[in-house]
Amino acid sequence: MIRKAIYFVLLLFVLVDLGYSFIQHYGAPLDGDIAANIVPQKDMGLVLESPLGLNAIINQEKYPNPNRFFCHWSFQAFLINTPLFFQKYVDPIDSIYLSCAVAKTFIQLCLIFLISIAITGTANILRMDFVVASALVTPFFQTFGYSRYMGIIDPSITYTFFYALPSALLILYFLPLINQKYHGIRMQSTWVILILWIPLGLVCSLSGPLNTGVVLVVACITLIWNTRASFLQSRENGIINRVIMALKNIPSNYWLYLAPISLCSIYSLYLGQYNSNNDLSPISLSELYFRLPQGLYYQITQKLGFPILLTTLVINIIIISRTYSNSDGKKIIEVLKWIGLFAIVYIILLPLGGYREYRFNTLRYDSIMPITLMLF
Repeated sequence: MIRKAIYFVLLLFVLVDLGYSFIQHYGAPLDGDIAANIVPQKDMGLVLESPLGLNAIINQEKYPNPNRFFCHWSFQAFLINTPLFFQKYVDPIDSIYLSCAVAKTFIQLCLIFLISIAITGTANILRMDFVVASALVTPFFQTFGYSRYMGIIDPSITYTFFYALPSALLILYFLPLINQKYHGIRMQSTWVILILWIPLGLVCSLSGPLNTGVVLVVACITLIWNTRASFLQSRENGIINRVIMALKNIPSNYWLYLAPISLCSIYSLYLGQYNSNNDLSPISLSELYFRLPQGLYYQITQKLGFPILLTTLVINIIIISRTYSNSDGKKIIEVLKWIGLFAIVYIILLPLGGYREYRFNTLRYDSIMPITLMLF
């Protein structure tokens, strides 16, 4: 009886928080990029004409975001059609604000759901561990307060479609790998990968500015993680032979999941050279690297959000390492080490994404969203 009461209290907490987030999203101002994407602006229309960006390659033509078709398409389709539906019940202006609030709240719900699956290994919302994970994750979705320092759902609806939504798709793509590695849940059969996951990998790679970098860093770390023990224990003669043997020991389904999205991400990076936004940068690469430490400093010193999160993690690491010396405790510590490695590599690579005037110091809450989500 007490267990059921706790379950419903936690579930109610999550639902009330989502409801309050919806009210906050509804009051958020509209950003200036909406009109350019919906009409669309001439150069934005070029993105929608070529989903795979082939026009840019064939015609050697540069235009904004040739490798982000699915963000532009989903954003335009949603904000053209959804307000028309809501106009049956509210006035036209309110229908736009209502549509934006619905989109943000739905994406927030999806992220909470996906992160909870990654934590627990189950999608059963009736299980106590699932609702506990959801309740623990929910407060980290800051709509105001710390939103400019550790926010996931941006006040700007455009940024939400270009950052939070692609992040949700990427978590969905990697869930089978996470479940097998941490929860011992076997991945689905090959035909599921071919029919569903390869197209999803293409969508992820052509969505948002962060996904391609995240995919390639995660793929490299996953390969290192899975080959390290085999390489060190191998009795083969020569480094090359040991590397080959270590690679052979990686489960075949890992390759089936990682290879397609990695190839799509490499293509997306290649396509990015036709992004006209990159030609607008007045800042050299060396200057971007020079500004990176300043951006990191501002990120962790201006508000208490990240210091509280990092302090909590350190305390948990100390407690786990001293109290839980079993396999589960060691697994958690190992995961945190690899997340730390990912964060370091990812931040080092950030300046390669180029300069944007709204990210003066290279590093900002939106550009480090993958790290923030991993820390959740």
